[in-house]
Amino acid sequence: MKDLLFAIEFWLAMAAAILLKLRASPQITLFGAITTTASAICCALVFTEPLMDWLELDGEVYTYAVCALIALTGEHIARQILSLGIEDAVRLLRGNKK
Repeated sequence: MKDLLFAIEFWLAMAAAILLKLRASPQITLFGAITTTASAICCALVFTEPLMDWLELDGEVYTYAVCALIALTGEHIARQILSLGIEDAVRLLRGNKK
């Protein structure tokens, strides 16, 4: 993780992924943009190396592409959580479908 944090390629991949998602969603608020961006970066930092190990991918070739994909996934999960209403969140926590 420390290697990723200081790699310029990591930050370029994060910027590209985040700009792509923010540009594709014109209805996002400033709070939503900050929250989803933080989620994207945290997910990429935490999950890239374990996923690379699990899939047995070559770190020299795939690291930054996997970072970008994980960032997009983390950003999408944060966006879905932000779009939940309070009733939906309570139903989700209780396990009710409707």
